[in-house]
Amino acid sequence: VKNLKILNTTIVGGSATGGLAGIANGLIDNVELTGSVTGTAHVGGLVGKQSADGLMITNSKVTATVTNSATDPGIYSSTNPPRTMVNGAGGIIGTSAFDMTLSNLISDSDVTYNP
Repeated sequence: VKNLKILNTTIVGGSATGGLAGIANGLIDNVELTGSVTGTAHVGGLVGKQSADGLMITNSKVTATVTNSATDPGIYSSTNPPRTMVNGAGGIIGTSAFDMTLSNLISDSDVTYNP
């Protein structure tokens, strides 16, 4: 995704909730998001959860209220490849256990995680 503005949005989801994508891999470049993002697990201003090695987020800005309303902090694992992820919340990405590139990012976000 390139050259996108998502302004004054309200996103409410479940597991793997992001303002742009719940689960992502690939390139996100020059994206601006404002608003609020709320979910129950893996909640991020742009991306809830990364799906594999290789996510690249560049030249992007998030100004949002990000809330993970999980009732259980949970530890998640996968077998191919073997990875362990802890349920999280973040201004840019909620949870990742994979290699990624982050460059020239701004997150002016209020992040709340209440397991």
